[in-house]
Amino acid sequence: MRVVLITALLGMLASGCRDDDGGAADAARRADAAGPTFSITTVDYPDTRVSGGERGDLSVMWTGDLTFPATVIYRPTATGCPPTFNCTSPTAQFNTSENPLIMTEAVWCTTPTPPVTFGYEVVIVGADATESAPFPAPFDCIAP
Repeated sequence: MRVVLITALLGMLASGCRDDDGGAADAARRADAAGPTFSITTVDYPDTRVSGGERGDLSVMWTGDLTFPATVIYRPTATGCPPTFNCTSPTAQFNTSENPLIMTEAVWCTTPTPPVTFGYEVVIVGADATESAPFPAPFDCIAP
């Protein structure tokens, strides 16, 4: 019994204690601990929208080793959606590497009480579920 247990432990040490997936899970854990290998460098978007007016595009420039398909999320910050408002979080998936990643008609508003400032941010989520640091992208909603 001891010989089998010692042999199994030596085998695990020699293999780097990899899972049955050939070490992919270990690599993913190391990547999560190290953080994303990509980041958002700039975001171009209209920082003012007219309530009920045209929607604006969001253009996200990035750098690094982003895995595809990747998803861009334009979401309210923790305090960016005023009370009683229904804020949305538009998303767009990109199957191939593009730079910039362009979300069409992502920035818009409809409010009965303009002007309102909405605190929004952009994140990119890679195919491996690694998320970039948020990039601030607030906008003002004004009266028509």
